Amino acid sequence: MLILFSSPSALLHSINVDTLNFQYVGMVDDCWTMSFPKTKTGQAGEKENAKHVYANPLEPAVCSILNNALHWSCNARRAGTHKMYEGQEQAARYNTGLTALIEELRDELELLGAAGEGSKLTSHGLRKGAGTYCACGSTCAPPPTSIMLRADWALGAILSRYLKFADAGDQYVGRVVSGLPCDTVELATLPPHFPMEFAELFAAAAKDQFPDLYAKYPHLRGNLVSGIASLVYHHDWLQDNLGKEMPGTNPFFTTSLFRNKDRLAKMQSVVTIDADRRLGEVKASGVPPHVNIMRAMAVQVQQLEDTREELRALTEEVRDFAKHAVGELVAGVVNAVELDCANRGVVTISALQKVIADRDQALMGRFEELLTAMPTSMPVPVVVTSQAQGSLPAHFRTFMHTVDQRHSDNPQLWIVPENFCFPDAAKTTLDSAFSLWFGGDPSNGISPFRKFKPHSFGLKALSLQKKGISLSLTYSTYYAGIVRNQEALTEWRRIMLPMEAVVITRLSGAPTAAELNEAYDIALVALKQNFVGYAFKKPRHTQLGIGTWAKYMKPSMIMAKGTPDDRKSLAKRRRVLPHLCTGDELAVTQMLEKGEQPHKIAKK
Repeated sequence: MLILFSSPSALLHSINVDTLNFQYVGMVDDCWTMSFPKTKTGQAGEKENAKHVYANPLEPAVCSILNNALHWSCNARRAGTHKMYEGQEQAARYNTGLTALIEELRDELELLGAAGEGSKLTSHGLRKGAGTYCACGSTCAPPPTSIMLRADWALGAILSRYLKFADAGDQYVGRVVSGLPCDTVELATLPPHFPMEFAELFAAAAKDQFPDLYAKYPHLRGNLVSGIASLVYHHDWLQDNLGKEMPGTNPFFTTSLFRNKDRLAKMQSVVTIDADRRLGEVKASGVPPHVNIMRAMAVQVQQLEDTREELRALTEEVRDFAKHAVGELVAGVVNAVELDCANRGVVTISALQKVIADRDQALMGRFEELLTAMPTSMPVPVVVTSQAQGSLPAHFRTFMHTVDQRHSDNPQLWIVPENFCFPDAAKTTLDSAFSLWFGGDPSNGISPFRKFKPHSFGLKALSLQKKGISLSLTYSTYYAGIVRNQEALTEWRRIMLPMEAVVITRLSGAPTAAELNEAYDIALVALKQNFVGYAFKKPRHTQLGIGTWAKYMKPSMIMAKGTPDDRKSLAKRRRVLPHLCTGDELAVTQMLEKGEQPHKIAKK
C-alpha cells in the first residue's frame, strides 16, 4: 500500500511506481528524488526527469518519506532485486487492497454523502486528484506547465518544444502535492533533521535499522538517515497510532531503533524541523517568493510582539521598584521607632515575634537531631518464588500478575506481563523475530524470547483450580492468553531453534544490533542450505511472516514441496534438534536413514 503515498507524490501511474528501482532514488538538499526511465508517454526514457518528493512533518499520515521509512523498517531484508517495492504485480495488489478498503468504509462514505463516488476512488483517481489539487486547490497554485511535466502529460507538439522540465517548478509542485499548505509560511517547512555533530549517531542508527539497503546502496544513505530522522521525530505520533495494542505486538516497535532506548532518547533531543530557522543546517528548496515575503513579515510581527512584551516587563519592573521603594521607606521608619522603644524598655510586637521565631527554630533543630538518631533502614523480607526465572540484565524485569496478587500470600514473578502476547505471526518478518528471540524487547522490559518456557506466561489451569478460581468467570481471558502464547511459542521454536543451534555461540550477553544482523545472515545461510531451501525461491521470501516460515519447516510441507536436499535434511534435524521431531518427522527420518523412498505419511 506504499504506492498510495508514492504515486500521488510523483503524480504518476501506480504501475510506474511499482517498477521504481533503488538505483533511481536519491536525495538533493531537503528532498528525495525519484526517476522513472519508462513512463506511458516516455517509453524510451526520453522523459527521465527526477521528481522531487518532500516530507510533510505537519501531516505524518500522508508523509511519503515517513511511510517509506516504515516500510523499509518492517522489510529490512531484500530478496536480491533492486525494486523499491518487492514482489510481483504490486500495483494490482494495491488496487485490490484499495477496493477492499473502500468497501469497508462504505458506511462512512454514505454519512459524507459520497457513497456514489466509490468508483472514482482508484489509483488513477488519486493521480487525477493530486493534479487537480495542485492546479486548483489554491489561488497561488504552481504553474500548470510544471504540473503537466511532472505528471508526464502531453503538452502538444509546439509547447513541448519550447517548455522544458526544470527543477524549480517541479520542487514547487512537489511541496504542494506533499500536502504542505501553500497559502501559509508552512509551505517552506523543512524535513526532520539534526545538527551535523550528531551525523554519526543517526548514520549508525540507519545502518542498524536498514542493514541491507545501507550496505548495497551507498548513494541511498542520505535517504536512509532522513528516514531515521522522520521516524524519531514522529515517535510519539507512531506510538499513539500504531502502538495502541499490547506493547511489543507490532513488529515495527521491535526493530533496533526502538530497542536502543538511550540512543533513541538522545536522537529525540536533537531532531527538529527548525521552524524558526535558528539551526540553519538545511535550506528549503522550491519555495515561491510570496512564501518568503510572508515569512519575513511573520518575523517582523514576532519582533513587534517581543518588543511589546519587553515594554510590559519594563513597566512591571518600574512599578515594582516604586512599590519596594515605598515599602523600604516605611520599614525604615518602623525600625527607627522600634529601636527607640527598645532603648526606653518598651516591649513591641516585633520583639515578641522574634522571640517566638527563635524558639521555633530551636525546637526544629532538636527534632532533626532525633530523626537523625533513628535507624535509616528496615529489614525487607526476601520473597522466594517457586518460579525460577533466573537472573536478568538490568534492562529486563519481572512482572506480577493480578491473579497472584489477589489469591496468593507469596506471589510469583514472571518474565512477561499478564497481558503479553506474541507479535502477529503474519506481520512479523523473520529478521524481526530473530532480534526478539535473542535480544528481547528492552523498551518494555521483556527478556529474549529464547528464554521463554511453556510455563513462563502464567499459572496453569490446574493451579488456578486449586486456588478455587473459576476459569469461566474472572480469569477466562487471562488463561486464554496463556494458551495462545504457548501455541505461539511452539510455532516460533520450530523455525528459531534450528537458527539458534547455528549461532548460539556467537551471541552471548546482550548482543548489539550489528551482532544480531551478522548472526542473522549466518543463520539464514544455514537455513537455506540445511532445512528449507525451497522457501528461498519465493520472490518475496524476505517479507514472509514467521508463521509462514514455521509452516514451511513442517515435515509434511518439506516432503510435499521441498527440494531433494531439503528432504535429506530431515535426517540431520533428528541428530541436531531431536526435541523438535514429532512422531511423523521421526518416521520420515527413519525411512531416509534406511535408504527408502520418502513419501507423504498419512496421519494416524
